[in-house]
Amino acid sequence: KVCVKANHCFGSIKVCDTIDVITPTKKTKLNFTKSATYATAANGVVLTPVTDNANRFYWTITPKSWTLLSPLPVPSVKDSTTIKYQTTPGDSIPTPVIRFLDTVCYTIKLVAFNSLNPTATADTLIKTNYICGYDFRDIFGIYGRVYQDRDADCRITGVDRGLSGIGVRIYDSLKNYIGYTTTAIDGWFFVEETDGKFIVEPDLQGMPFKNLCSNRLDTFIKISKQSPLNGLDYMLGCDPKYDLMAKTITPRGWVFPGRTHVLDVTAGLKFSYGNICYTSAADSGYIKVKMQGKIKNVSIPQRYSIPDEVTGTEFTFKVRDFNNDKINIRFSVTMDTTATASDSVDVEVEIKSYGKEKDTTNNKKRRFYRVVNSYDPNMKEVYPEHVKPGFSDWLTYTIHFQNTGTAPAFNIRLEDTLDGHLDLETFDVVEASHQYRVSLKKNILKFYFDDIMLSDSTSDRKGSEGHVTYRVKPLKDLPKGTRIHNTAYIYFDYNKAIVTNTTLNEFVQETSIDMPGMPGLKIYPNPGKGLYRLETGGSTGGGRIEVYNAMGFQVMSDILEDDQQLDIRKYPDGMYILRIYINGRVAVVKLIKGSN
Repeated sequence: KVCVKANHCFGSIKVCDTIDVITPTKKTKLNFTKSATYATAANGVVLTPVTDNANRFYWTITPKSWTLLSPLPVPSVKDSTTIKYQTTPGDSIPTPVIRFLDTVCYTIKLVAFNSLNPTATADTLIKTNYICGYDFRDIFGIYGRVYQDRDADCRITGVDRGLSGIGVRIYDSLKNYIGYTTTAIDGWFFVEETDGKFIVEPDLQGMPFKNLCSNRLDTFIKISKQSPLNGLDYMLGCDPKYDLMAKTITPRGWVFPGRTHVLDVTAGLKFSYGNICYTSAADSGYIKVKMQGKIKNVSIPQRYSIPDEVTGTEFTFKVRDFNNDKINIRFSVTMDTTATASDSVDVEVEIKSYGKEKDTTNNKKRRFYRVVNSYDPNMKEVYPEHVKPGFSDWLTYTIHFQNTGTAPAFNIRLEDTLDGHLDLETFDVVEASHQYRVSLKKNILKFYFDDIMLSDSTSDRKGSEGHVTYRVKPLKDLPKGTRIHNTAYIYFDYNKAIVTNTTLNEFVQETSIDMPGMPGLKIYPNPGKGLYRLETGGSTGGGRIEVYNAMGFQVMSDILEDDQQLDIRKYPDGMYILRIYINGRVAVVKLIKGSN
């Protein structure tokens, strides 16, 4: 029993409560993470345990060529390889900062337990060759670091900081694109390569950074195992201009009739690094989300942003400061019981700034997703699917993964061989659910989620899910009939790969619809498999559409929308008649539906 008594001008008040002390009896859940894969002689690496109830942590690091930076080892017992904090309960520091002094790779061992019951709760985890030495001589390739030059002196000093998430592109000596990666947490990047001449260039498009120093960013280098490069360092200054982006529209869960699924929307600064490059608040504006389809109800889950305005299924989130306001958008969407597997949900996202923005071409995003009768948590999707010949805009891919095992996944790797019809130099990571590193070499794309510690679906269904979204443009002037296929392979720790479905992008010719005064009215693909895109050229005039089968019976009726999806896949193959009504006029076109 614990009581607290407070005296005040009018007397006193006493409050008591009872605290139950429970001695742990189960083995401590244990993992640990690192702040950097490749260590430098100047900077320390933070080791952080991931555990449930441990309060004692014994770290063993081999070989012995390292030193403890922080905190000072005064309250600990430390020999040549082991750090032990064991004075009073609670004094066991969980996160040592280690400076690694050699060029080898180090093995880390952690023993963790709860001092109330050290025998029953103890667990041990060993990670071999977990952190590698600072000059990378045993890992041959192109490596370096991207810094923010905080004191603007074009030199690396103690006040400068490494920048994570900066894209780095690799070209051969003739400027042919051969690879891509991103910087890690402390600004390091690494691309495994053979002997040769290369051009290395950080990708700053849309980022709040620019080159303030006299040196060029596209560095020409020559590397060989006999003469390895000591590293490339890039010093960047701030460019406070910002770029907003409607990033992703991601449905999660079972989009079934009568059931509720989750819809996540991400929109905001394309690249955000906190306040390090903004001396004043970014401009205000709004994020607007509009949904259409056979939707019964839409609600906002707890802990997510509440819209300022709601009109039916249109939601507006007002943003006072795009740099500082964190708008987390998630909807719980319940489908109507009348929805069928041929119906779709149409979602449109718009982000708007009232100030001067770098690029407004990426401020709108639209996506259709289907009502389904099955659901695979490990899958890949692409949008749009059907495009016109010569289409040159973005194809946006999302890889979903879920740990359906019975224990947490320590590391996850996604592999994807990109189709030869894609322009690899346009590759761009849009958003991911967890911290990642990425490598694109030739057309082999790999995402690494190191130390993700993804929960299993049995113990934590929501915590067992993850995803990554990237976009890439097709090659120019691809003709009618072109098909782009992509399949992802998902590796959970050392298990065999889970192979996703194969996405398909098809380049199909549109059919122009003859209606006076509306030359932009088109539908494609026609012939098709039952899923068509109807374009109005921006004007709908309050019209409607009707679809009839060959016997003259109406099978579908809907309001006419700009850039509309028309879905008759559930009906038999054959010829159908599409009627489009606008301002008292009517256009008629034959639709051919076939399985081939």
